[in-house]
Amino acid sequence: MGGSRPDCLHHSRHGANHWQPGIDGKSYRRDHCACRQPAPGRAGLDPEEGRYADSDEELLPGSPARYEGGDRNELLAAARIGCTLPEVFDDVRPGECIWLDDGKIGGTIEAVEPGQIHVRITHARANGDKLRADKGINLPDSSLRLAALTQKDIADLPFVAAHADLVGYSFVRAAADVYELESHLARLGGEHLGIVLKIETRRSFEQLPNLLLAAMRTPRDGVMIARGDLAIECGYERMAEVQEQILWVCEAAHVPVIWATQVLEG
Repeated sequence: MGGSRPDCLHHSRHGANHWQPGIDGKSYRRDHCACRQPAPGRAGLDPEEGRYADSDEELLPGSPARYEGGDRNELLAAARIGCTLPEVFDDVRPGECIWLDDGKIGGTIEAVEPGQIHVRITHARANGDKLRADKGINLPDSSLRLAALTQKDIADLPFVAAHADLVGYSFVRAAADVYELESHLARLGGEHLGIVLKIETRRSFEQLPNLLLAAMRTPRDGVMIARGDLAIECGYERMAEVQEQILWVCEAAHVPVIWATQVLEG
């Protein structure tokens, strides 16, 4: 079963945008972008005009920033992208950081409006980065009030209980999330299934002892260190320390660990 990925959101798949760093070494300019909430029933928007897309029409591509007469110091319109999980617009706050495309592009949330987040880009390559379709959005500073199990996850569980050997629980954040999954599995006769907790957010790392105590009630449990998202959430400079701490805690609890994702990109 594919678990919920609430902390690794995605922008709309329509189009690519070109991103420059927040401070240009020559002109000291700063660029902005706007993340827009999709219209009801759609995961995206019409970013070129800033209008909400009609739920029955095809979405137009995302738009890059526009400048006055080619002079990149005179910003006319910020780049725009869509976000596939509109619930986050109620939970993010100004001053919190945001990362796009596995940390390749970073920024700070400057303002939050109904259905729109204004972001100042502060991290990108000197010559700019290209943000392509379906790339992830990480919000490590934000307390997102999202259910760990989506409605699709719950709908998929009967098949999982009947045919799978284990459940991979993606972006689990609290012991209550584990209890919820165990309750659903018990209702479906899937108490025998193993549960692998995928540790990929700062919150799940901080809550690891409680997560383990909850998962150890099942006959088989394990942990996956999802290095890609966890590095974005906790900082690349702390990745060696964080994964070692996870390994030590799991060793003490006699819980097997899967060391995975982006292992060869270090």
